Amino acid sequence: HKDEIAYFQFSSGTTGRPKVTQISWEALFNQLVSFGNHIQIKQQHVFVGWIPFNRDMGLILQLFIPLFYAKHSVNIPPAKWVKNPAILLKAVSHFSGTFSAMPSFAFRFCARVVKTRSLAGVDLSSWHTVICSSERINIQDSGHIYIAF
Repeated sequence: HKDEIAYFQFSSGTTGRPKVTQISWEALFNQLVSFGNHIQIKQQHVFVGWIPFNRDMGLILQLFIPLFYAKHSVNIPPAKWVKNPAILLKAVSHFSGTFSAMPSFAFRFCARVVKTRSLAGVDLSSWHTVICSSERINIQDSGHIYIAF
């Protein structure tokens, strides 16, 4: 039934005490359809990410969306990504990834830690949608590319 609970979403409590939200099947379905329409999911979509499934971004964007639309999803263990953040970019290149999402701190971490020489041969031309969420970012011109800080 559409009003039955599909899952419970736990907040991290960053702005107060952690809270539990009940997500109904109807709300989940509407979110999946809305998101799919917004990014115009196509045949060739490949989702690449490292965000754990106990976070809403990982659960929805790395698990539920690919399952709902029968698309490929490449999931990197978070601990492996922290040790080597270039692994995400290499996975996008290797699997012709088209979609990724990360919180803004992850983009800052990549900009600080990933060295250009470690990206030799990496081709990101398939990567057409990258979502940054959770905090406000400022864009600064760093010469030839834009880096989120």
